[in-house]
Amino acid sequence: GDSWSSVFYDTYDLEVAESGLFGGIVVPIYFIFYFIAATYIILNLYIAVILENFALSEEDLKEAREKMEDKAARDHIMSCSAGAVALARKLALRWRFRAVVAAAWRKRGALKKKHGGIAEIPSRQLLAEAASLRTTAAKRQEE
Repeated sequence: GDSWSSVFYDTYDLEVAESGLFGGIVVPIYFIFYFIAATYIILNLYIAVILENFALSEEDLKEAREKMEDKAARDHIMSCSAGAVALARKLALRWRFRAVVAAAWRKRGALKKKHGGIAEIPSRQLLAEAASLRTTAAKRQEE
């Protein structure tokens, strides 16, 4: 750390150094090695923490991207299916209306035959019957 020099001077005793037990050179070399090793370890710890935070944020980003892609795919499928349902309803209503009009014309033809071609259904009555048949068909569809 920062106060390694005070520890060094507290442990570096001149009397021990002069007596030759550890020698005057061994203690400074030990502290230089200790300082370099401690700095290297602490630096590696800081770098490891920073890299782990980056890795976590990359995983979070990847997870968020996957969620967004899944949501976009679901939204696309839902919009396609909603469009398909709307198109099917339009087509069904068209075909039903055509069937209603055809039924009304058949009824008109049957009345003509019955009365020898004299009786005709007025167009308002024909449209009213077509509308009633259309609403009946729509109610059946809802059920």
